[in-house]
Amino acid sequence: MRKRYLTIIVALLFVVCSGIAQQTSNQVYAISYINESHLMQRMNLLTLVDFKMEWPERLCCSDVPVLKKELCKLLFDKESTSIRQCINDFLADKGKELKSKPNSKGLKTTYVNISLSELAFQMDKYISFQLVKSVRYEESLEPFISETYLLTYDMLNDKVLRTKDILRPEFLKNSYNSRYIWELIINRYEVINAEMMLDEIPSESCLTPDGLVVNIPYSATDNEGDLLVLIPHHESYDCYRNKVKKWLRKSVVKSRNSEEVESEVIEISNMNTVDTTKVYAATPTMPEYEGGTKAMMNDIVKWINYPKYEMGRNIQGKVVVSFIVGKDGKVSSPQVISPLSPGIDREAVKAVMSLAKWTPGAFGDIKVDVKMAVPVIFKVSR
Repeated sequence: MRKRYLTIIVALLFVVCSGIAQQTSNQVYAISYINESHLMQRMNLLTLVDFKMEWPERLCCSDVPVLKKELCKLLFDKESTSIRQCINDFLADKGKELKSKPNSKGLKTTYVNISLSELAFQMDKYISFQLVKSVRYEESLEPFISETYLLTYDMLNDKVLRTKDILRPEFLKNSYNSRYIWELIINRYEVINAEMMLDEIPSESCLTPDGLVVNIPYSATDNEGDLLVLIPHHESYDCYRNKVKKWLRKSVVKSRNSEEVESEVIEISNMNTVDTTKVYAATPTMPEYEGGTKAMMNDIVKWINYPKYEMGRNIQGKVVVSFIVGKDGKVSSPQVISPLSPGIDREAVKAVMSLAKWTPGAFGDIKVDVKMAVPVIFKVSR
């Protein structure tokens, strides 16, 4: 039976932190983890909104505006590349923000969940996402509304791949023959019900290293809904367009040239120029974790569980998570700046966000926000 071994490289903590200002301008990869809840009210309409998103800031040395634009369009129906602007506009449409739920009678409550999850990643090649938007109306006869989207972003060619770009046209036709073929393939890997029938052919799909993930709308004798099914490449290969087959066969790809961007993290030594609205890479008094390095290491290990998928495939290595220690000592703005796999990356972020015992960085008596980073090594031993 496999056991979990985790090593936290805390000795590198301040080395990474001091180099962040230089790294930001040519950063290869950065995923921001957004986890927010808002309570909004407009007249007698109360809306509880939850955002849980793994947002791509940089991939393959690019700010990926093509990918960001597609994600904003699908999630918020906005022509934008700024996730923060989309969130702010979405919330503004829901009215003013409240700190607690009012006791007023006659309020109609709506629950909105918007999520963006990374499904697969191959360095310098592609990244795949699942997007889910759901709306539930309290005390209403209207049904639960949910929309699921899947997409793959081709990093080399700076292109978003949707189902029509991945599958051959004949497998996109909602005909009896197409549905029958899809049912044969799907039922080999996911048995829902012996009488399962597809309502329609898969309209959403994306690529992963293990195969094609498809979102299946189905109906059975006792239920109906959507299901994500992984179909190995050797089963779905004939369904792919020729250009996708060639693209998947490529084992080595070259990254696009790095694009210079202005650093968001600044480093200064003149206390007369301290700006408390900025995020700093280094300060005379750096943030310090309560109990020191050993306590931080123990707290990180306590919060991490080795994901079963990655453990089963012997996926191991280093993840680097950057974060901001605020003036109030709280941790925010987590980013994975050196990824390993979606499941392991999430565990590392979860652990870092659990570190709540910081003394903030400062210039003298002036407390400021400081950007830091923690490398975490995941190892599997038989």
